[in-house]
Amino acid sequence: HISGMLLRNLRRLIFSLHTMSRMASTATGYCRNNHHPKEKMRFRNIPTILSRSVMTSLSSPCFTSSTSSSPLSSILAESWSQASTGYDRVFIPKFQPWTDDGLHYLEEALRYEPSSFVSKDKEEENEVIHVYVPCCGPGQELMPVANTIENVLGEKKKGKATKIQVLGLDLSPGMVEVARRRIEAASEDTKQEQDKKTTIINLDKEITVVVGDAALPPSSNNHIVFSCFGLQQLPDPLSTLQVWIQSLRVGGVAVVLYWPPKVEEDNGPWSRWSQLVKAKLLQEKKDAENEKKLTTVAAANPPPSNKEESNKSVSTDFDVQITKFLKEQQQDETKSTISILQNCYKSHEMKWKNIDEFWTSMTHYGPWKSLRLKRGDDFVDGLRDEFINVMKKGGKDDDDDEMSHLPKARLLVLVKTREGNDGNDDCNSSKL
Repeated sequence: HISGMLLRNLRRLIFSLHTMSRMASTATGYCRNNHHPKEKMRFRNIPTILSRSVMTSLSSPCFTSSTSSSPLSSILAESWSQASTGYDRVFIPKFQPWTDDGLHYLEEALRYEPSSFVSKDKEEENEVIHVYVPCCGPGQELMPVANTIENVLGEKKKGKATKIQVLGLDLSPGMVEVARRRIEAASEDTKQEQDKKTTIINLDKEITVVVGDAALPPSSNNHIVFSCFGLQQLPDPLSTLQVWIQSLRVGGVAVVLYWPPKVEEDNGPWSRWSQLVKAKLLQEKKDAENEKKLTTVAAANPPPSNKEESNKSVSTDFDVQITKFLKEQQQDETKSTISILQNCYKSHEMKWKNIDEFWTSMTHYGPWKSLRLKRGDDFVDGLRDEFINVMKKGGKDDDDDEMSHLPKARLLVLVKTREGNDGNDDCNSSKL
């Protein structure tokens, strides 16, 4: 028992050292078509995590890129590392209904065409399923994705050796560490459960988590891409979605959930906050321009035209770009590379004890945390009272009243194929 504890602590120390080394490195580049290293600890029917291969991967040039070293990416990585524990505690349970949606439609897609999800491992001559989970965060979907695949294929391939390899990847070392602990704990629970069973499905599960750029898949032969709420944070969501699709083998499935630019009605808390931040930034910009006009010749430093600003705002509406891309895929079947099994918006109620809990969670553990790093605590905290007052006008009369809202996420289920498309905007449809 003591030896086991020492070994686990040693692994964690080595993991931390490799993470620090990677963050300090200025190396760039990416091994575009390489799979992650094959050297891993393997246990029969027990998911494994962060073996020597993961520690090696963290310092490998295969998981560094010019994108991940950009200032914005560095801020995001640091923000989510600082928020990782709180995010896992507060937001993962609240986001679970959307994760369950994704898992449900993944299962439907697997049952739809299960034979296309298995290929031969050239080295071991076993059936192997490669799963890529970009922006995996604290890893809440890693084990459920593996279990979903096991449940479906286990029914159809009894007696055949099938290996499920899941690669979770996230920009934040803090999130990767939380994911590692989650899978490590789940591995022990799974072992205890399987020890009680008299019959075991003959499938291996191998789960690995690494730090890296989610927009650059390490494999071009994935059977499944599964991503929850990471796409909207990347610099170019549409291009990233297309890259994820390209990383699939023919017949492979991509299940992607993301927050669109507008996740709820204008009176919702996320929309209210967005309006306040935009107004504050606009006021700061105007103040800066006015100050510049007092000290410089206005003609020598003209402000951006309204047309330029308008074009910029249009270009950042990635949800519209994705819609256009999907329509193009449906309209020209001769050039289409995907079949659309699902394309819809899913809303679920999120409840909070009061406005203060919502505010604290969003600005310290959630998506608004990065604004603290970019603009400072004074900027964020300076909007707190105004935000609460705006929410009160929207119907919240007391700070201690429970609050709820209905954010919507977009759900895409895409199959890589050159056959006809089947667009469907109704998530309740069973036509798959």
